[in-house]
Amino acid sequence: MHPGTRAETSHKRVHPSVFARVARALSAELGVATVVTHGPCEDDLRLAEAIVREAPGAARLAPPTATLVELAALFANVRLVIGPDTGPLHVAALVGTPIVQLLGATDPVESAPWPGTPSRSLHALRLREGGHRDGGLECSSETIVAAARELLAPPGAFGRRAGFAR
Repeated sequence: MHPGTRAETSHKRVHPSVFARVARALSAELGVATVVTHGPCEDDLRLAEAIVREAPGAARLAPPTATLVELAALFANVRLVIGPDTGPLHVAALVGTPIVQLLGATDPVESAPWPGTPSRSLHALRLREGGHRDGGLECSSETIVAAARELLAPPGAFGRRAGFAR
């Protein structure tokens, strides 16, 4: 999971408690360990650490990745990446890792993941008034978990695995 964004796009963030609930649910339901990645800025690290604190045993802090090549290598070795519509999420899609993309006011066609990447694009329930430093998007952890569950399922378990969630 990659929760962070640049400071200029903090309105795309989802509150860390939502990500923590997702990590706890994935651990409890599927036995999946969540690795929380972060960018080089202090805000990203703070968000990642908050998720790990709120999901003890279910979420772990990823090692720092100093370059996009390192981030791509990390994402190429995980089963799924969940996060807001950011560059790192598109890196995950580019290396073929399934993604759950969390969108706010972003155009889903313009921000579609790399073609052929198994994905679900989910729209926020609403944008918080004026945004929020820790999360400008309000998303349902249950909806995120359902999308993750579908992408983590064996092929054929839920029918079509790739595409845009409606």
